[in-house]
Amino acid sequence: MELSVGDRVLGTVRPDAKGEFALSLPVVPETYSGTYTVTAKAGDRTASDKVVVSSHLVPLANQLDSSTLSLVGVDSEETAGEQAGGANAIDGDPATFWHTQWQGGSPAYPHWITIDLGAEYEVTGFAYTQRAGQANGRMKDYEVYVGDSPDEFGDAVQTGSFLDIGREQVFEFDTPARGRYLKLVGTSSINGNAFGGAAEIAVGAVTPTADTTRPTVSLVSPTAAGPFQALQIEMDAADAGGLKRIVANIYKGSTLVKSTQTQVGGATTGHHAATVKLPDGDYTIRYNAQDLAGNISATRTFAVTVDATAPTATVKDGAQFTVGADGVYDRVSFKLHDAGKIDKVTLNGVTKDLSNNTWSDVNGIKPGTFGAVKGENTLVVFDVAGNTSTTTFTLS
Repeated sequence: MELSVGDRVLGTVRPDAKGEFALSLPVVPETYSGTYTVTAKAGDRTASDKVVVSSHLVPLANQLDSSTLSLVGVDSEETAGEQAGGANAIDGDPATFWHTQWQGGSPAYPHWITIDLGAEYEVTGFAYTQRAGQANGRMKDYEVYVGDSPDEFGDAVQTGSFLDIGREQVFEFDTPARGRYLKLVGTSSINGNAFGGAAEIAVGAVTPTADTTRPTVSLVSPTAAGPFQALQIEMDAADAGGLKRIVANIYKGSTLVKSTQTQVGGATTGHHAATVKLPDGDYTIRYNAQDLAGNISATRTFAVTVDATAPTATVKDGAQFTVGADGVYDRVSFKLHDAGKIDKVTLNGVTKDLSNNTWSDVNGIKPGTFGAVKGENTLVVFDVAGNTSTTTFTLS
């Protein structure tokens, strides 16, 4: 009578005269946890029952069919001395294997293989099976990368070591990694030589859930309407699925006059900074952020005023205001003007705050008043935006 557990035939037994037998069935060490059918077969007659196997081994979750996988490339393969090309590692047959070159040379570690999953997935893990029956080609330490490009990968999503055993070794990722391409890099071998490879590599992955959540974005600067000599724009954005870019566009009325943006490249947080010089006038900053899934945050606006023009200081005519001429005076008065409003003046370093009006006056300057001295004097006029103008004159 033949006995089997699942698809694995364990052997044959001879029942007693009554057709009965009793024994304990060994569980093959490579058996995964789960419920299996135990079948006894004698000729055309069969009997079966269910048995639960408790094992520390678990199958690879979410395993992709090997037919969906394709080889992008390997660093080395042996195709002259034997047919051990990289495609053998993903053909679903553990009897075939990938082996790095050994005829005519043996490239040193690291060795790598890159696999195209056929579409973008959330990769949850992978499985690796060592070559059977021969120690050469068995990798030990490894790194795994997942990315959207077959040529560019970020940090390793997992590192570890393979055991020197014949069964499939399963590795689940702590956090799923999104991408279309998986790259396995071996950094050393079990027996310390230069050969690497694999009998079989399987990939566990699930189709990504649609990301419909918009990123968040905030304007860090400016925080006031101005006026400003130049716009110092700073923004922060975040998205759990990864940011693509942060954008700040500047409009005058309905006309776009300047576009600024930062490409974030998939990071979950990002910062955008730009210095923009513009002609004087009123503008609107319209800003948002876009994530990798194409979701765009609500576009927000912020109104600002640009004033890059320095204020003016004109000597006031009339004896009641000014006595003297051509930069030399007994007494002098100034009419101050700035479309963005006058903030203050300094005379020889002495400051006088003004009323933030478009027009202002400084009257009756003579030695001994408001920091004035006999001889050369320097008057600096500041507007609200920080622009300045300087006037030098002499008092008798």
